[in-house]
Amino acid sequence: MLVDKDFIIKGSRAYVSFVRSYDEHKVSSIFKTQDLDFEEVARSFFLFKVPFIKELKGKNQSVVIATPEELKQLEAVEFLNKNQANMISQKIEQDKEKSKRRFFQSNV
Repeated sequence: MLVDKDFIIKGSRAYVSFVRSYDEHKVSSIFKTQDLDFEEVARSFFLFKVPFIKELKGKNQSVVIATPEELKQLEAVEFLNKNQANMISQKIEQDKEKSKRRFFQSNV
């Protein structure tokens, strides 16, 4: 996970998908979300933080499950593919602009 930032992003997305599918399963009498240990599931996806999932508000928190040394290593991880890093930074800027426009439109 500490080799490429893409691994961290994909692991986080996989965790979110797993928890959502677990929560929305048809046999909810067997798959009870309240019995799910979010921290242990995050560890099984090799995550250092439990991602916040808005659909499960109140059931989980954005919890850090790593040591301070691991968090320092996590912050130093970069994308191996530099084009991917540029694409993601552009996407973040576009999302910021969209949210600014929505904010100003809703306050008018």
